[in-house]
Amino acid sequence: MTEQPDHGQLMNVFSRIWMIGVGRLGLALGSRIAESDEVGTITFVGRSSGAPEYPVFRRAKVAYSHGFPTGEPSVDLQAGFPASSAAPSPVVRSTETLTEPPTGLPTLVIIAVPDGAITAVAADLAAYLSARQAPTVPVLHTSGALGPEALLPLSEQGHPVGSLHPLIAVSDAVESAGSFSRAWFGVGGEGEAVRAAERLVLLVDGRVLRVDSAKRPVYHAAAVFASNYIVALLALAEDLMTEAGAEREAAREALTELARGAVDSAALMSPAGALTGPISRGDDVTVNLHLSGLSPEMSPLYSGLGRITLGLARIRGLNPQAADRIARALEAEVL
Repeated sequence: MTEQPDHGQLMNVFSRIWMIGVGRLGLALGSRIAESDEVGTITFVGRSSGAPEYPVFRRAKVAYSHGFPTGEPSVDLQAGFPASSAAPSPVVRSTETLTEPPTGLPTLVIIAVPDGAITAVAADLAAYLSARQAPTVPVLHTSGALGPEALLPLSEQGHPVGSLHPLIAVSDAVESAGSFSRAWFGVGGEGEAVRAAERLVLLVDGRVLRVDSAKRPVYHAAAVFASNYIVALLALAEDLMTEAGAEREAAREALTELARGAVDSAALMSPAGALTGPISRGDDVTVNLHLSGLSPEMSPLYSGLGRITLGLARIRGLNPQAADRIARALEAEVL
């Protein structure tokens, strides 16, 4: 059972949130977080001199900061955020420019930058907090493939670190902000950071998926299979359907509807329970027919996916003799 976080403690954690990174994910997630009454202020930290044209900056509790000072520059050029030994950068709102930033250090930091920049940003932030003798603060990153080790410069200073990865496709910062209420979040890391991450998930009406930090690459690969590769397979299927004479837009609509039904069935039952098609019924004649019509470049992919499908069919109870015939057809293609 997941430990329930202390509400009063987390209210303090949410007093002053920093969202470092103003790409699609940072803007969409930060916008959704800003809707909560439990959040005091949220400051977006970016590299541009002014705030992006985005609705979240119309909120009174939301601000934008052009970078943050680090005292000694260290790795700030790798991170891409401006460094300065002077006072913090002015905060820009949608309707006014302030001469002073919001007072107080952050009580929670979310780093939503590309994976290759996370550790450099963490080093900048660690230098910033150290120079101000700041108390420890939970820091989360939004990478799917990286674990808490990406925030090593911060954890070495005692800051609790973790990850908060939304399992949704953020294709548009505005439209995707409402999608978090239907999303699972891969969460991992250390005690206080994990508790803050889990409470944030509840704030946006999401669901928590606990992930072993040592297995983050495997977790993220699973997400890629379930999203990016499905899109790639739909594109491939669309090409094959048009090769068979269908009009492309009609083929796309028909195939996405077919895929939607398959995914819905898998969610209701299980992958094995939802399986249909020639392999599920042991129809090696049709499998051979498919392979004879595919190009030499395409048939190995068909066979590879077919072997995975055959494994599901065996779980489903496919007759062993029929399964062996299917296996021979698929193996013949790779020999």
